[in-house]
Amino acid sequence: MNPEQHKSFMIIHDHNISIADLTLDMFGTCTPDGVDLSQYHVYWVARVNVCERMRGKGFGKQLMTEMCEWLDVNGFASVIGVSSYGEMNNDELQSFYEKFGFVFDSRQIGYRLPKIDVDVVLD
Repeated sequence: MNPEQHKSFMIIHDHNISIADLTLDMFGTCTPDGVDLSQYHVYWVARVNVCERMRGKGFGKQLMTEMCEWLDVNGFASVIGVSSYGEMNNDELQSFYEKFGFVFDSRQIGYRLPKIDVDVVLD
């Protein structure tokens, strides 16, 4: 499958938008320490943002679940950096992302391989 340059996932609830954005890492710049992702198309998770009034209601989990299912079905790996900007600190964010299969290096850069075996051939 040819990957899209950008992919977004949104939840709209009571006129509030929560969003997760992915950007295709075309140059391999988002590599965690000691991990070779060269056999995969890799998406950088650019942001996961649940609007403040909707936090703590499962919308972040829903966004991450939908995003990870899409990545799995398409055989794409993903990379995420931990950077707190809301109520959760970096350790809490890392723990949250680990529940979805992300593995982190010492810089808090995480990667996730697809969970479904899909034959993906890079062009």
